[in-house]
Amino acid sequence: MSAALVIILAAGCFAAVKVLTPADRTHRFANGVSVQLISFDRGRHDGTPYAAWSLNILNGSGSSIRLAPRTRCWTGLPPRRADTVPAVDKAGRVAVNVPPGTATTLRGACAMAAEEDRFLYSVRLSEDYDSGLGAPFAFHGKMPV
Repeated sequence: MSAALVIILAAGCFAAVKVLTPADRTHRFANGVSVQLISFDRGRHDGTPYAAWSLNILNGSGSSIRLAPRTRCWTGLPPRRADTVPAVDKAGRVAVNVPPGTATTLRGACAMAAEEDRFLYSVRLSEDYDSGLGAPFAFHGKMPV
């Protein structure tokens, strides 16, 4: 799916997201922090099928960062808002400090029917907009599993 098509389809879904990153690429912030989706899988919790992944967050900046991520999901084409799966998704419910030069991994998950494979996963790493980490971005792509 081309980036232009994703932008058109997603425009009504989450107007605050300014940057779309393909799910197989790394999102890089100007301050040296980078985020990548890794370890894709599918499962079922309490009868709800889901797609899951890990958010690998590397702090390449020169100082500690405090993260308080917030996440949202859309699945299918056209994108439809999907719930996170709280028992599996930890990315949007934790606060964590990441020292410089280290990485942390947070688990993310969206309710997604087994026959669906397209997703948009928006992430905002911090409430601190001055740090540059408060700007929301979204991963988009096709589940590899």
